[in-house]
Amino acid sequence: MRMAVAAVVLVAAALVAAGWWWWQPDAASGTDRAGGTPRVSVVELAPVTSDTARERFRTVGEIVARDSVALTVEAAGIVAELPIEDGDEVARGDLVLRLEEEEERAAVAAAEAALAEAEAELARARQLAGEEFASEQRVETARAAYESAEAELERARVRLRDRRVLAPFAGRVGVVEVSPGSFVQPSTTIAPLYSVDSLEVHFDVPQRIADRVEPGAEVVLGEQTLNVTALTPAARAATRTFTAIAPLAAPDPRRHRPGTFVDVALTVAVRAEALFVPETALLRVGERTYVFRAADGTAERVEVTTGVRDDGRIEVRGPLRAGERVVTAGLERLRDGAPIRPASETTS
Repeated sequence: MRMAVAAVVLVAAALVAAGWWWWQPDAASGTDRAGGTPRVSVVELAPVTSDTARERFRTVGEIVARDSVALTVEAAGIVAELPIEDGDEVARGDLVLRLEEEEERAAVAAAEAALAEAEAELARARQLAGEEFASEQRVETARAAYESAEAELERARVRLRDRRVLAPFAGRVGVVEVSPGSFVQPSTTIAPLYSVDSLEVHFDVPQRIADRVEPGAEVVLGEQTLNVTALTPAARAATRTFTAIAPLAAPDPRRHRPGTFVDVALTVAVRAEALFVPETALLRVGERTYVFRAADGTAERVEVTTGVRDDGRIEVRGPLRAGERVVTAGLERLRDGAPIRPASETTS
């Protein structure tokens, strides 16, 4: 008896479930099984917008000082004066280092005395020649001695100047590698010097990008916009890349330091009046991409190709127009031609 009752209960439950299933919407066909009427899908819509699309190549660049040099001495000697420290800023012509120069000063003084004597002798010879008490040969000999003394004085002054190192341009001193009292030679590096007001960003671009880079191309560096002024004419043998150069218009000494790396975005193409849709409007099927366009209460599937992404939007190319609306939520269960109703039109 109990088994018969259980069997009746099971049959009744099966009939109820079958009836419920029969009246449910068919997700695959978009119709109700009972009457075959299309099922209306509630979706969210967003407009197709028109904007400028900027295609960018993103990479890492290096800040490089346009002027940089390793300061060295012209002669060997002992450091007598070193008025610079690590990180100092210097102006063009500022003293960077002075070697002991007593011998050179003495040599200059001796050369000046010799020149004065030679000048006086030349004057006497000319006077005597004018009075016909001296020959022209004596005048020529005195002139030669004067010119030799003049040249010797210039050499002595050059040797004295070589005992000092002056900043060749305005910039910032790196790490100072010598100390007062140390012996240095022409091969010794005193310190590196970098310009602080003429910095550039250098970054590598592959050949496929280099072919599209023109002088003046826009480069975004943080909140700054730079412009490419040059592209190396030959690729690097090791990487097969070209180096693009973009000067910094207003370098910030606190953030822009030579040798540091920065993120850059190079604009390689600009398309005016490009079409954008929210990224959630895309439906990818295999290698193809679609959007569903709202057309007279139905969803029309449209194949598109995609371009640049920009803050939750994506550029699309296809048979769309600005102002048309596309489905952004609920498109996974749609098919071409399915009836739709915007969620904003639903009633509670």
